[in-house]
Amino acid sequence: MAQNEPIDLTVDPRGLLPPVVVQEWLPSEHQSILFLFEFNQYPPRPSHYILPSDFQSVLHREAVFPFNFQSLLKIEPPALPSISQAYEGAIKKTSYPVLSVTLQPYHGDPVMVPSWIFTYWTEIAHALETRERWKVALEWIKKNTALPAAAKLRSDLLLALALFSWSRGASYTADITPLFSSTSRHAYLNTFHLDHMIEWTGDQYQRKHGTDGKRHIFATVDQFGAIISFYGRVSVKKEGPLWEYLKGIENKIIQGQVDSICGIINLNQNHWVSVVIDFQQSQILYGDSFHEPMPTRKRGPCERWVKHLTNRSTNLVGGVTVGDLATGVQDDGISCGLFALNSIAHHYLKVPLLPTDLVALNCCRMEIGLNILGTMAVCLLILYIVKHGDSWYIHRL
Repeated sequence: MAQNEPIDLTVDPRGLLPPVVVQEWLPSEHQSILFLFEFNQYPPRPSHYILPSDFQSVLHREAVFPFNFQSLLKIEPPALPSISQAYEGAIKKTSYPVLSVTLQPYHGDPVMVPSWIFTYWTEIAHALETRERWKVALEWIKKNTALPAAAKLRSDLLLALALFSWSRGASYTADITPLFSSTSRHAYLNTFHLDHMIEWTGDQYQRKHGTDGKRHIFATVDQFGAIISFYGRVSVKKEGPLWEYLKGIENKIIQGQVDSICGIINLNQNHWVSVVIDFQQSQILYGDSFHEPMPTRKRGPCERWVKHLTNRSTNLVGGVTVGDLATGVQDDGISCGLFALNSIAHHYLKVPLLPTDLVALNCCRMEIGLNILGTMAVCLLILYIVKHGDSWYIHRL
């Protein structure tokens, strides 16, 4: 190996499994999300096992041969993660290759299984979790999009999901599926949704206004939250990536390069509200879908920040006022994120205010989902162009 050649320390878990298991006993990573509901090779319900007092007695050099793969549908996986973790830890400590292990159920006879079965159970559990998340999402889509106003969006959304691999960016499962949930506990928009749509709104604004559009900053939840954090408490240390970001923004504002900054902040860990700080008017605009005034604990840091910038710049006028940012009225417990996003889009893009109508709110959720899926599809479809003579060829990587 060359001296400067990087060493790949990552391991694909599926590479540790026999090819027949990957090909026939796990969902295909290249199939769509909808394929998960056709796949029927799932294991039985988990059961309890007894940890051995001596691991050396249950770790074997011999392979289970021949192994009946149909038994994967009968052998119960451990209910407690600690069982698999203990076995895998013991296997790593052995000085010889462990090809099989013996498991002792609480009830019944010992069972001898291949050592790779722990990796299989981890992978199949991941598929089950993903399947459950999308089951909730698809049931929501079916239930809440029956009206004609949502029919086209529903069709487009199902088509997008049919083209989207179930495993592609598995972390996105937890981000997208809360959009389509019938339970308030899961239906809140999270920072992933908000950051994505804030960035999209900013892009739309810049496309519409060109160079002037760059004079308005569309901050992520963390970026705007940095104002509250660093100017809300005297004792907080002003350091780290968010502080560096905020310093860069402050320099642009002081130099007269920024007219406004907008963002979404959270109240009491369960309510999203929108804020626009207009430096031309030295005004803080606050939008709350419950139409409550801006809390002092949020208003104070914003005012101190603007005053701090005013004292450092000749481009800003003195004094800070707080006004209302136009927003729709929320009458449920889960749609605050939708109204907060819409309030900012209304302010900058002049889109209509979001009504309370349930169909409109459901359509808004589907539009966000389509936007995210469309962006992900573009990012994952990497293209490069190769010029050959006077012709251009597009190749997919």
